[in-house]
Amino acid sequence: MSNDLELLAGACIAAPVGYVLWRKAMKARGLMHGTATSKIATAAKGFVELSGRARQASARSLTDPLTGAPCLWFHMLTERRGSRNRWEVIKRDTSSQAFVVEDDSGACAVVVREQEVERAKAQLVVKESSRLRHRLWWIRDGDLLYALGHLDRLAPGESIEPGPPAADAAQLAEALLREWKQDQPQLRSRYDANADGRIDAAEWENAREAARASAAAQVIERETRAPAALPGRLPITHRLSRPGDGRPMLVSLRPEAALARAKLGQSRLGLALFLGGAFYILSQLRRCVTG
Repeated sequence: MSNDLELLAGACIAAPVGYVLWRKAMKARGLMHGTATSKIATAAKGFVELSGRARQASARSLTDPLTGAPCLWFHMLTERRGSRNRWEVIKRDTSSQAFVVEDDSGACAVVVREQEVERAKAQLVVKESSRLRHRLWWIRDGDLLYALGHLDRLAPGESIEPGPPAADAAQLAEALLREWKQDQPQLRSRYDANADGRIDAAEWENAREAARASAAAQVIERETRAPAALPGRLPITHRLSRPGDGRPMLVSLRPEAALARAKLGQSRLGLALFLGGAFYILSQLRRCVTG
């Protein structure tokens, strides 16, 4: 009886997971086949396919947390061997710094999230013990990249990393207030208007207003910072980011043909999981009705 329940539970998980995997892989593969590769300099705004070399976006360097080697992007999983001898993720670490894809016509900043970089087999696996390991993926300067996403041309002085300025300013203001609270003498000297040795509600509101103004100024300065080209590199004129219409963004170290084959394999696996799970669920329901 317990085996039947476990199989039914597995089928209930496999069917929806397989369906999502099948649909997502088929959608990505269809977009890959239906989108021609564009040159960065002449690409129109919208959904595009790019191919080129990975390059550093700014003078700020990045290293991976496992080996300390220079990279442009990394994703690391720390896993512990748990019940039933399975590896379970206990920590994720992903870089958020933008990098550049560069072809012979121009350079385009790439702003990605963890799930938007295609990861096949981990490029490095380090075992600390029989029960703890780290798996690492990276993109390094000079790697060949294939990318799908939404392309924008950067306005003069526009930041390469878009963000919600209002939300950024609010978070920065709260951080400033926390910092000011830790230095009470300085806080009182600046905002204790009636010199009674404490910050009352009205004085605290003045401090909040000052923090908001300072944060807004910092965000504006950041958002209007021009992306400067590194020595010997093409200037960054475009930005590739996640489309807002539901289409996927995808960055891969594999060329288009190899990635398309991988997506076909994922779609077939997803379809098999979906059909197998659905068939088992239906057979069990029929058994209950007839039994």
